[in-house]
Amino acid sequence: MTNQNNSSTITQYCNCYLLRNHNIIKDDLWVRDGVILDPKIIFFDEKTSADIQIDCHGAIISPGFIDVQCNDLLKRVPEVTRQLLPHGVTSLCPTVITLPRQHYAKIIPQIQRKPGGPDGTGILGLHLEGPFINPEKKGAHPAEHILQPVNGISDLFSIYGNIDHAAIVTIAPEIPGSMEIIRELTSKGIVVSLARQQ
Repeated sequence: MTNQNNSSTITQYCNCYLLRNHNIIKDDLWVRDGVILDPKIIFFDEKTSADIQIDCHGAIISPGFIDVQCNDLLKRVPEVTRQLLPHGVTSLCPTVITLPRQHYAKIIPQIQRKPGGPDGTGILGLHLEGPFINPEKKGAHPAEHILQPVNGISDLFSIYGNIDHAAIVTIAPEIPGSMEIIRELTSKGIVVSLARQQ
């Protein structure tokens, strides 16, 4: 049988392990155009077979991990992205924690989104964690640098500046001015993480 019903290439990954129903099982993985296929449909309905077979030699095939809180890497981004890839981390969000306010304008422009590839993990965008958190639930954040955004979104921009490369912003929803910020960020497609540390 050949792939006559669809001009796209079907790849069959053989001799591999897959995560299915919370168990790791040995099975083949069939893929066409980046979509996982049901091999029964390929065989019985389309009456075709794989164009390419790849022996995985017993490797596990799984979705890549995403690290959404990757601290202390801002000066070592290329090195860290190279080191994380072999461990299954395919994307990350470098995290900027609560800092003295003058540091944000220096750090934020340095980190930009980038696709992943064989040389390292991709950068989905920054995770801006602080300074807009509740001082009573600050965790390890330094209390002297925590701020209240009483003027809403204008306070956020005065601290962060440009947030075009932000993917996640952590903010305490109960502090004054936070709801306006949350609405504005979500309208821009930025994920808002609710700060509730102990």
